[in-house]
Amino acid sequence: MRSDFTMNELPILPRFRFFGLTVVSLCLGGLLGFMGQGAIGDVYGQSEGLTPLKFSEEPLAGLGVDSEKPKNQNERFPASSYDVEMKLLTPVSLDFDTAGSFGDALEWIQNTYDILFYVDHRSLIDNAIEYEALQSSPLVCKDLPLHAVLNLLVKEHDLDYSIYHNMVVICDSDSVYDRYAITRVYTVSDLEELGVNGDSLVRMIQEKIVPHSWYNGLDTDGEGTLILYGTGEQNNLMATTSFEAHCKIEALLHSIRRAGGHE
Repeated sequence: MRSDFTMNELPILPRFRFFGLTVVSLCLGGLLGFMGQGAIGDVYGQSEGLTPLKFSEEPLAGLGVDSEKPKNQNERFPASSYDVEMKLLTPVSLDFDTAGSFGDALEWIQNTYDILFYVDHRSLIDNAIEYEALQSSPLVCKDLPLHAVLNLLVKEHDLDYSIYHNMVVICDSDSVYDRYAITRVYTVSDLEELGVNGDSLVRMIQEKIVPHSWYNGLDTDGEGTLILYGTGEQNNLMATTSFEAHCKIEALLHSIRRAGGHE
């Protein structure tokens, strides 16, 4: 039997079947590729409007600083929300001596301090905020916690941020509470000895820490919540709010205890 025949030597019917199977295979391959691309988009959050910042290997124009080239990205970024929080609590020094793009400022922080940022463009679009047009004012600081620096940057544009798994999400203020709120429990039993009971602590937080953000069933309709629970020697306060508000709650509790000689 010959094994060196050419396509032209194939009978008409087998030749037709060969080409038909080829066309069907190509169509199925393209369809599966398209479906796979959609699935990958969902996995990486594109369907949620989350867009990762891309690295720049050139000096960032308009900020008065040079960014380092990205390091090896293997094991570079935080692996958990706890790791992100530790980085945000790190004191940093910045010298943005000229105004520049808000996006460039975030990218510089990302490249320098290994914080992974995601921008929730859907929340910005819903609030008529054009991300690419945002310009940040000059910012010079020394030994300021990174979360405080980030707070200054986002508040200038009526934005906010939160920790989501191993990244920091940039979004509008409302989304922080209805999509990216953080819940934590604080032990507050010892405050009774200092003359601060649970109800007075809740009122203090609602009046002094982001007042408009709390839901109290009376004069504010915010998304943040404060719940007291426990009896006897173990009283707890469960707070659901933004990361920045949690930082202020912890600072308040520390101040109360230090003033009462408990720290």
